[in-house]
Formats: sequence, structure tokens, C-alpha cells
Amino acid sequence: MGFSLAAALAGLGGCEGGDDVLGDAQAPPGDADERPTGCGEVPAGFACEGDTLRHCEDGAPAALRCAAYTSDAGTCALVSPARGHYCVSPVGAPCRMAVPHGTHDHIYFASCLGAGSGCIIRVTQDHEYESACAPDLGACDARLVGRCLGDRLVLRCEHGMPVTYDCASFGGRCDASIGVCVGVVEGRRCGASFLCAAGLTCAPVAGRRGVSACGR
Repeated sequence: MGFSLAAALAGLGGCEGGDDVLGDAQAPPGDADERPTGCGEVPAGFACEGDTLRHCEDGAPAALRCAAYTSDAGTCALVSPARGHYCVSPVGAPCRMAVPHGTHDHIYFASCLGAGSGCIIRVTQDHEYESACAPDLGACDARLVGRCLGDRLVLRCEHGMPVTYDCASFGGRCDASIGVCVGVVEGRRCGASFLCAAGLTCAPVAGRRGVSACGR
């Protein structure tokens, strides 16, 4: 069976759809070796060539240019001995990387630089996702997943950092009792992680693959 970036980073995200398929996060011990195995000339834990991350796709060496998904602010670097090399992004730069893969996107998250930094995902009025690394979110472990940091919902931990949805950008709020954004207003994107306000229904948006919005 071939080795792929998507398989190696199964915990790093999902395929583009109604909302990000992120699943449950489990934080490994701090000294755990989280590096995927390599292939060909790609060593365990990936490798960097400038801002390009060398990885394995279907058992063969492949490459991903980190800066292409971080507004040219990011690069490739050693995240930690346990986690190895990966794409990194500074505070203020994008952290959500939607990498085209056939008819859909694979979703990965660059490691945000700076102690306590994390990734915040917002949604625009045009139903598009935008993201940025932000400071002072704190360290992340499995106990935080599904909880609220103000109106930000912690979806999972990546590289020891929290990945969060900004519920306020959906016109809603974070409800830690059920681990989702609730109260999403009419015309804003909705899905499994963002529930419409009372009286509204989540329905597909015509002409937008995988996008649903709250409406009457």
C-alpha cells in the first residue's frame, strides 16, 4: 500500500465539504515520535528544501510549496524533534492550507510560529474560509477540544496548537455544552460545526459545491 501525505497526516484535516471534516483530536505525549515514515529520498518526518515541504504521495516523493498557501509569508522548517519538519506560518499569516487534490481539496494546517500561538478560522459573507495565526491562544491538548475560548470553538490540536473556528464570524456564538457554533444567522455558512439560529434551515447554496447556508 502506498504512503501519502493525506494518510500520514490523517489527523491534520479533511476534505473540503460543507465544513471542514476535522474529527476528534488526541494529543500524543510530548516525547512521542509523531513523524510519518519516509519514502525514497524523503526521510521520516518530511524534509525541507527552501519553502518546499518534501513528502510522500502514494509511495513516491512529492513536494508542497508552503508559501503558496500562506500568502508567501510561510516557509518550511523544523517544528520540533518529535514532529519533524512541516510548513510554518507567522502570526497574522494564513494557517489553513486547502491543497487541491483531484475534485476536492485536502485541508492541512501550517504550524503557527511563536509560543502559545494558534490558528483561527473565520468565514466571510461570501461563504469563503479565511484563516490567520494568532498569538496568546495557549497550548492545546485533547481536553480543550470542543471547548470555547470566548466565542472561538476549539476544533482540534495540531502541532500542539489550537485550531479554532471564530463563531462570531458566522453571526453565532460558541456553545461548549455541545461543542459547536450555534445561532448562525441567515445567509451565513452552516454545517455540522455551525448550527443555524432558531427558525432557520441549513440548505445547499445553488452553484456552490459543498457550501450550505442558513435560510428561511
